[in-house]
Amino acid sequence: MPIAALGRPEANYLMERLMDHIAAETGHSRIDVRRVNMIKPSQIPYEMVCGGTIDSGEMTELFDMALATADVAGFAKRKAESAENGKLRGIGFGMYLEQCGNGADDGVDIEFQDDGRVILHGSQQCNGQGHQTTVTQILSDRLGYDADLITVKQGDSNRSPRGTTGGARMTAVLGSATAVAAAKIIDLAKPFAAEALECGEDDLNFTDGLFLRQDTNRSIAIEDLVRQLAISGEKHRLNWAQPYETDGATYPYGCHIIELEIDRQTCAVDIASYHVVDDFGIVINPLTLEGQIHGGIAQGVGQALLEHVVYDDSGQLLAGSLMDYALPRADHFPGFQISTRNTACANNALGIKGSGEAGAIGAPQAVISAICDALDITHIDMPATPLAIFNAMKAKTANSPMHEGE
Repeated sequence: MPIAALGRPEANYLMERLMDHIAAETGHSRIDVRRVNMIKPSQIPYEMVCGGTIDSGEMTELFDMALATADVAGFAKRKAESAENGKLRGIGFGMYLEQCGNGADDGVDIEFQDDGRVILHGSQQCNGQGHQTTVTQILSDRLGYDADLITVKQGDSNRSPRGTTGGARMTAVLGSATAVAAAKIIDLAKPFAAEALECGEDDLNFTDGLFLRQDTNRSIAIEDLVRQLAISGEKHRLNWAQPYETDGATYPYGCHIIELEIDRQTCAVDIASYHVVDDFGIVINPLTLEGQIHGGIAQGVGQALLEHVVYDDSGQLLAGSLMDYALPRADHFPGFQISTRNTACANNALGIKGSGEAGAIGAPQAVISAICDALDITHIDMPATPLAIFNAMKAKTANSPMHEGE
């Protein structure tokens, strides 16, 4: 699972719970309250009071897409069906917007080997997000190079460039450094390709890993050129080190919509459906991206429903092991329905927006919103355990007009 930046799940949670409380206080729907408070496309770029400028986005359109994807219009029918089966069904909404994916580091240091292999030394350290896959894909795509010939190395304090890991910044910073480095390497290789093809540099085109001499059928692959330029015992002439600094932060945002059922007898929560629509800018690898979102959602749902650090009156920790501290498992979740409505970020070379924390900062408020909707209450604290739900139901019954009149 990704590690969310400290405080971001809680900050987004507080703002989204506020939206639900405003709806309850004013009598407006939770959807309308959110819609009226959204940044409109006409306001982009949007300078925030707290600092930073949101460079891109279509928040209202993404919200509408999420409502349609989750079939919010059909919720009443599904709620009635759950009631027939003795279940309380609720729907919850969780928006998020975060500032991430910015800064500078020493980027990449790319070394070509005599046999045509490439070693990319990266400035950040992977801890499960698939850095190697993404960076390899970027370099392979930009150079037209066989991915099997590329090795990504990170975390070697004697060799790796200096950099900082975290803040959903890997692809925005390290990936952009890789893309810029690839362009520099093509420029370095061009005079050697022109010499090999007996033409001027202006007579060359580069596409899909090939230098093509215009108006002829002559070409040379960059992989072959790398081998031809190798001189044993010397640094390769196409080696390139590329630091990188973004022009500003990235501002990913999205909407989580969750439906769940609560068993009246056990007070257990069963998540019936989970829909997400995000804006992550340009996507490099959809599969690794979905993996990030999956892990983040699991973390956020765990925070909302299960994870509880408990102390006794003397300060003794009672949740000292995973025998006592509950974590989410695969059977706690349905299949996630994940969609994107992306707008390119203007602040880095790839148009990327950070994604590592998105699931974890969108999920908690959506879960609590759905539980409150199912129970017809204004609020319940995290974690909403079966005992907490039981107590909320009991308190609601005790405060009902019928009960007061008895």
